[in-house]
Amino acid sequence: LNTLLNAPEVMIWMTDERHLCIYVNRAVLEYTGKQAHEMMGLDWMSIVHPEDLDMVRRNHARAREQPHNFRQEYRVLALDGEVRWALDLSIARFDRKNKFLGYIGVVTDITEQKREELQLRSERRELERQVLGIADREQRRLGQDLHDGLSQRLLAVALKGDLLREGLTRKNPKAAAAAGRIVAEVNRAIRETREISRSLAPIALGKNRLGPALQELFHYVRRQFRVAVRTRGLPRDFGLDLDASVHLYRIVQEALTNAVRHGRAKRIEISARKEKNGGLTVKVRDRGKGLPRRIGVSGMGLATMRYRAELLGGALDLRPAAGGGAELSLALPARKNRKERSPR
Repeated sequence: LNTLLNAPEVMIWMTDERHLCIYVNRAVLEYTGKQAHEMMGLDWMSIVHPEDLDMVRRNHARAREQPHNFRQEYRVLALDGEVRWALDLSIARFDRKNKFLGYIGVVTDITEQKREELQLRSERRELERQVLGIADREQRRLGQDLHDGLSQRLLAVALKGDLLREGLTRKNPKAAAAAGRIVAEVNRAIRETREISRSLAPIALGKNRLGPALQELFHYVRRQFRVAVRTRGLPRDFGLDLDASVHLYRIVQEALTNAVRHGRAKRIEISARKEKNGGLTVKVRDRGKGLPRRIGVSGMGLATMRYRAELLGGALDLRPAAGGGAELSLALPARKNRKERSPR
């Protein structure tokens, strides 16, 4: 037992029934740079990283209320000032009469493992960011091709059809009427093609042009779905570069789509409010049937919207709205930080 307790690679601690530390072995002291008396009672928590301290306290509070074995991972402020990761396994101790005596714990340094995990996560997120960027660029290219290619060809067909109709008006009125109907169908196809083109690549989307692009989107939703769309406080200039503008546009576009298709909303309000810290909060609120009881990780496009929000340095929240319907809230940082960020 003494060999195990004094092994340099095994960090062991022990608490009493009040959850106060009563013992740490030499490995813990060498790892933290603390003296034994500095680790007694609740003082041992001074080694826990401030951002993880509340989580550790909650775990130990639950363990006091109902003793059980548990594990937790948290960051430690090591002797050399480096932030390290620790895996802490806590085992409840009982006497022969099943009286709770406290805990004994074994701590393992998992810093290298965490670094590898974070590196892999960072690489995966970077790949996701690149894939999303490629998809956005392809959408813009397709939208531009529709506008410059198919739409123009359809327009030429409509003009030729109109000339044909005029030429047939006197000679063959029935054929002229049929040609007129064909022209009307082609013109309808032109309008639909242009709407799809704007959806894929908003023609106004560019530096300081996000505001007009959003207004085009709202106009399309009003006309296409017969939905009342109101706006309040939306700035003309959001202070975003092109890529960041695309992310915000797609978030709002997806929110409107969800409100119409899933929420069956007939009224939608989009608002923006400048915060005291210089940030901007954009909200999309609908008066539809509300959120489903369960929304999957990728349900309703939430995963992509949240990822786009992260790239903007912001945070996205979706919840039931007071009085019915749903409310999506996007909190953006101050303008100087509003640009596309690399994923963490």
